[in-house]
Amino acid sequence: MKIGTGIGNINHIEQNKKLGASVLEKIAASREVNAKESASLFIADSLSSQISSLSQGVQNANEAIGILQVADSALGSLKEGGEKLQELSVRYNSDVLNSSDKAILQKEFSSTVEGMMDVVDNTVYNGKRIFGSNLSFVSGDHSTEILLSEIDLSTLEAESQDSIDSFLSGLDTLAADIGSSSNNIEVGLANSLAAISNLTQEKDVLEKSDLGKKINDFADSQNKLSASLIAKNHNTEVLNKQISSLLGY
Repeated sequence: MKIGTGIGNINHIEQNKKLGASVLEKIAASREVNAKESASLFIADSLSSQISSLSQGVQNANEAIGILQVADSALGSLKEGGEKLQELSVRYNSDVLNSSDKAILQKEFSSTVEGMMDVVDNTVYNGKRIFGSNLSFVSGDHSTEILLSEIDLSTLEAESQDSIDSFLSGLDTLAADIGSSSNNIEVGLANSLAAISNLTQEKDVLEKSDLGKKINDFADSQNKLSASLIAKNHNTEVLNKQISSLLGY
């Protein structure tokens, strides 16, 4: 029984020696490409910088989209106001109304215009009015410009339905500009997100190195080898004692 165990330990020792030698060869091979690994890490750092820049661009693009959504919401309110003005103008220009009736309608017309002016004045970004301002956002490797024309309410008159029609037409043009700008930004945003995903995968591949794992495997094999040697020595000592006893030493 003890002799068989000793032979099994010797075989186990040989296996661990071979494993240790194999791991050492792999570690040596890893050290030979150390220069290549340094270059890979340099490239990985460069990719990290690109990812950081693109990520900031994504944040900027989201802010730009948010601004356009605010502008679009404001246009919705202004269009409702414009339609109300159109209604008041039709009534105001009716021949059946007297001057008192028209004065009431004029007051309501002016009040509606004032409310619309408040909407324009409160449609701001970082303290800056959105309509009539040039807003620039750096997104990735290009800059996104948002330029929405000034909204002029001074031309609106209860007596002139044409002034109201022209105003509403201008709102439609602005809405189209907002939609176009949003689409362009969203396309750029999608491209940036795809680029970030691809660069992140490339960076992960470059940064992954199994050198540390190989060293850990080698240390583990050496621990197993030490344990095998202890077991072998113990079993050999027991075996020697048994043989000595049988021989009468």
